[in-house]
Amino acid sequence: MYREGEERGQTAVLVAIAMLVVVIFAAITVDISSAYLGRRTAQNAADGAALAAARQLAHQYNTGVYSDNLIKRELNDFGERNGAEDTGGVLADADNHSVTGVYLDEGENSIGVIGAGSVPANAMGVESTVYITTPGFFGGIMGRSGYPVQAQAAVVLDIACGAGCIVPIATHRDTITTTPGCFNIFNGDGPGNFGWLNWSSQGIFCDQNDCSAPCLEDNLAPGTCRSGFIRFGEWVAGSPGDMNSGLVRQQLKYYIDTPEEFTVIVWDTTREAGGCNQEYRAVGFARMQLLGYKLAQGGGNAYGHDGVGCTPMGLQPGEDPNDGVRLTAIFLGWAGGEGGNCRAIGTLRAPVIKR
Repeated sequence: MYREGEERGQTAVLVAIAMLVVVIFAAITVDISSAYLGRRTAQNAADGAALAAARQLAHQYNTGVYSDNLIKRELNDFGERNGAEDTGGVLADADNHSVTGVYLDEGENSIGVIGAGSVPANAMGVESTVYITTPGFFGGIMGRSGYPVQAQAAVVLDIACGAGCIVPIATHRDTITTTPGCFNIFNGDGPGNFGWLNWSSQGIFCDQNDCSAPCLEDNLAPGTCRSGFIRFGEWVAGSPGDMNSGLVRQQLKYYIDTPEEFTVIVWDTTREAGGCNQEYRAVGFARMQLLGYKLAQGGGNAYGHDGVGCTPMGLQPGEDPNDGVRLTAIFLGWAGGEGGNCRAIGTLRAPVIKR
């Protein structure tokens, strides 16, 4: 009789303990779910902040005008829009300790803090970190108001600029100063190099010697101009000599008389290389309309515009453009890319999420 009552009492205790365990596990499950949701919120905020800041950095890179404050404001604004708390009291300003960021170089190494006052010269991306606190239901019983959660996202700027009808002609980046403008664009560097190119460094070879006039004739032909096969920073082989064959002059006349625009490679430096002896580093693509040429010293092999009145960049100080080999053209603008135009010293860059 007493034993039966004791058993009922023990059962009640066990049931109570079991219910307590269930409640605890339920509370822990709720807290874990809350933490997971908070982690996703933080990640969304970090992604949004990094993309917005990188978009602003890309815009500044492509215009050449930099502002660390604007990048910090974009970082905070889109972090807050996606769930980050505003600790400064004013939305979308530069003051928010729950959203931080650093600048990245091209190798994704941290090179400076966003909001420190200046944009590093070699900044090519951003990394954002967002800190939030998730509610703690079971933790509240244990004296914890919530759980700190953080997330990071990195975005770097990648090439996003294409150019159509690229012809094997190179011009220095200092040549072009205004749009529209008339320029003598033939300004290669080194002994015997005037600015002719070939595509051997890109793995596109001619049936003839890549450095020869027949190869130039093949690559210069209006029906064979290429698109999208050269990237920013690539080296392009030069072809030495003035290459004033009859077919080269005929093809140049086509571009002048049609008229048909083409794209030339803008270079910033050269290096010695095998094969044709010199390579140019491509840092932009300029759209040109050819006006005239002269492919020999003196007055021979000249056609169209005489070059007078055009900017003779690339020549020696005081040198008359009519005394030397030249190609005269109007600069129509930088080759277009996603979101804007290519700059003189670099093609457009756009944000790409890395992590």
